[in-house]
Amino acid sequence: KLNAELKNKVFSFMTSDSNVMHVGTVDITPGYNVQAICYDSKHSCFYAGVTSSDNNTQIIYTLDDELNKINTTIISEPALHLNTMTYNSRTDKLYTIRSSGHELLEINLTNSNVNVVHTFADFNSGVQYDPVRDVYVGINGPSITHSTEWQYFIYDNQFNKIKTGSFVNPYGYNTNETPNGFCCYDGKMVHSAFNTSQKYGSANKVQFIFEVDYDGNVGKVYQEYFKNMEYEGIAYSDGKFFTVSNVLDDKLLITLIDPSGLFSKSLRLMMQRV
Repeated sequence: KLNAELKNKVFSFMTSDSNVMHVGTVDITPGYNVQAICYDSKHSCFYAGVTSSDNNTQIIYTLDDELNKINTTIISEPALHLNTMTYNSRTDKLYTIRSSGHELLEINLTNSNVNVVHTFADFNSGVQYDPVRDVYVGINGPSITHSTEWQYFIYDNQFNKIKTGSFVNPYGYNTNETPNGFCCYDGKMVHSAFNTSQKYGSANKVQFIFEVDYDGNVGKVYQEYFKNMEYEGIAYSDGKFFTVSNVLDDKLLITLIDPSGLFSKSLRLMMQRV
C-alpha cells in the first residue's frame, strides 16, 4: 500500500483519487529518465525505454503483462533520445526515431545493435506503427511546426508517404505544445502532449491525451492533468492505454487508462529507482 506522504503526491496529479491503485514496483537504473513505452502484441510484453542525461546510453526494459521486468537491454547510441518506440508484429521488430528526426532505427534486443532501416525526407519527432492499417505515422507538434497546428505524415509499410495532414488541438493553447508519446491503432492517433497553458496560467504545465483520426478530425479527449504532469510515452493494448511518466522525485509512473470504464478501472504502477 502507498504510505500517506506518497499517496498524497500521487493523488495531487489526479482529477480524482478514486481511480488510483498501487500494484507494485520495478527497479530501474539510477540517473536515467523514462522516454517511451510500447506494447508487443506478438509476445505479450511491454518495452519501456529510458535514456541517460547525455542521450548517449539507452536502456530498454522488457516487462511482461503483469509488468514484471523480464529482460534488460543496454544500448550505446549517440543522440538517441528514444522519444517514441513502436513495435511491428508483422516484421517482429522494435523501432525508434533518431533525435535528428529523419532516421528510423531498428533496435535488436538480442545483441543491442541499432540499424538504420529508413531515412525519411520529412522531419518526424516521433513515429508509430498502426498494426490494423499496416501503416506508419510520423508526428510533429506546434513546438516543431512553429504554429498552432500539429502535422502528421502517413507512410505505407515500405515507408512511402501516402498522406500529409494537420490538425489543431481542441484546447487551442499555444505554440508551446510539445508532442511526447503517441500510439496508433485502426486509423486513429492517440497523443500525449503538454504545454505551459495560457488557459491555466504560465505556472502550470497541462498534460492531456486526445484522439485524432487520419483525416485530422479530433475525437475524444481522454484525460487532462495538472501539477506539471508529463506523459513521456503512451502504448495501446486491448482497448486500454498505458502511459509512462517521470514524476514523484526518483520514481517512474505507469498509468493504465481504461476508456470503457470512464477511468474507474484505472491504476498506477510505481516504478522506483534502486
